[in-house]
Amino acid sequence: LTNQWAWAAGDTANGIVYGAKGVSNPQTQPGEYWSWARWKGGDGKLYMMGGTTTTGGALNSLWRFDPLTEQWAWMGGSQTTGTVGNYGTLGVASSTNWPGCRSENRVTWVDKCGNLWMYGGGGYGNSATAAGIGNLNDLWMYSVSSNMWTWKGGSGFANVSSNYGTINNYSITNQPSGRQGANGFVDKAGNIRLFGGSDNTASSEMQFKND
Repeated sequence: LTNQWAWAAGDTANGIVYGAKGVSNPQTQPGEYWSWARWKGGDGKLYMMGGTTTTGGALNSLWRFDPLTEQWAWMGGSQTTGTVGNYGTLGVASSTNWPGCRSENRVTWVDKCGNLWMYGGGGYGNSATAAGIGNLNDLWMYSVSSNMWTWKGGSGFANVSSNYGTINNYSITNQPSGRQGANGFVDKAGNIRLFGGSDNTASSEMQFKND
């Protein structure tokens, strides 16, 4: 038959079932929410992180879907909305590191080693105060093999302004602003290109050299 739908999986209601962390199970499933980050990992599995629930709160849970078994696994993160991030030490992976709850964190890519990368979004940085809630410019890397996050750049504060520097010149002081709903893609050289998004100035393109 063609041009017809079939209900393949999922619940008819917003039924989140977390199960045991890191364990695939036929009953485990994410809930009904949207505007999340997504990847296809180097292990061939599908991942998604964050998003907004039907009640309006943002999450930071990470989920893995195995296309072979068609089962989900909750890989970590909070089971409640509004959780702040734990950034740890810049550039150092840790089992206690985790990005804060967020949505519209659409700028994602996978590097040559199969690690998952994520930039910004709208939500919680390292604080639940006004300084930590808003548009984010933090950069994170998730290792599929170790199930650990590494804070790679940007700020734990929200609504940070851009520092453009000189056009076409890389600098450690350059940074995009905090933003959500931006677009990103990897070019032929392996660099990530970031365009637009929602803040008061985010209309230009910036490039991240992914060495």
